[in-house]
Amino acid sequence: MDEIVSELTREVIGPRKLIILREDLKRFETFMIQGGKAPNQSGLADSTVNNYLSRIDQIYRAGWAVIGKKQVPLTPDIADQVEASLAEDQFKKSNGESYSPSSKRKFQNTLKKYFEYRAENGGRKWEPEYDFEETASRTRDYFKRDERSELRDASISHDQLPHYSSVSPEERARTKRYLAQKTGVPKKDITREIWNEHRESLKIPSLVFTSLDAALRPIEVNQSTEDWLRLDTQELHIPKENSSKGRENWHVSLSSKTAQINREWMQQRDCKPKYDGRDEIWLNRQGNPYCSKTLCDLLNTLLEQTDIDTSNRDLSWYSIRHSTGTYMTEVGDMAQASEQLRHDSFQTTKRYYHSSVEERSNTLEEI
Repeated sequence: MDEIVSELTREVIGPRKLIILREDLKRFETFMIQGGKAPNQSGLADSTVNNYLSRIDQIYRAGWAVIGKKQVPLTPDIADQVEASLAEDQFKKSNGESYSPSSKRKFQNTLKKYFEYRAENGGRKWEPEYDFEETASRTRDYFKRDERSELRDASISHDQLPHYSSVSPEERARTKRYLAQKTGVPKKDITREIWNEHRESLKIPSLVFTSLDAALRPIEVNQSTEDWLRLDTQELHIPKENSSKGRENWHVSLSSKTAQINREWMQQRDCKPKYDGRDEIWLNRQGNPYCSKTLCDLLNTLLEQTDIDTSNRDLSWYSIRHSTGTYMTEVGDMAQASEQLRHDSFQTTKRYYHSSVEERSNTLEEI
């Protein structure tokens, strides 16, 4: 690219900011050509680099239009708002047409690559919150209040076994076969202690209750460690180096019930060999931290145990987060929701808020 900043962008940015922007994009270009700092990471093809540079140039202008000022470099909060503008078809082509889902994904991938570059140079991380499918952009489905209760109930009963002494020999044999498959322990070695350990585990309730309270992103579930829990003050402390969007340490509130479940889970966790020498709060059956896929698998399993209607709804792990944002704003206020969701601005929080059916019904009764 001879001139790394497009003519359109040069027309709207002042000369001083242009110097900063040009330097930012040159460093981004070098990062892509060299493949970053990761060992054995090859650089991108010239055509791919040019495509990324062209799109990040457009993203800069879209971000400036949203926030109303020419800010350089891009921040995760601006990226959030650009991504939301794409999802809501406010960020459009020059001819006024909306971008296709595949084009939206390309802009999203450009943002991901840009923030890889920023993170390797001491900048903040960024995690996308929209899924741009071929058919349509991500819908804003979220769990309603009664559905949140159903998820909690399902997490408590998830994989729960009956009392060892209350089942028939045939049922006990079948359950031992299941536990052998689940644990890797031979069926003949499944003891009452192993049975009770899996019967009473609070790992899934801890994970679900905490995620519902703290609106945890998948990456935050993945990175959460023991020292995040401050149960004496009913808090989850997320350090700034683990906050995908924040520039500071976040102190996220937990309910008394969630704090108690976590106290009991941490006691159970200390007794499990799988966690010896590990500091993650939750590990899956394979001994790995949860990721987006395993969390979605878990959610789908929980949904099968509930009466939640999933037809014509795009429910994902982020639906938990959007639900918390909706009801924190409705019951509390925008400031509480913004802090709980770890946003840098109310503008970002606004797009998480949806007036609930219950709220609108109450309003109709009043008018």
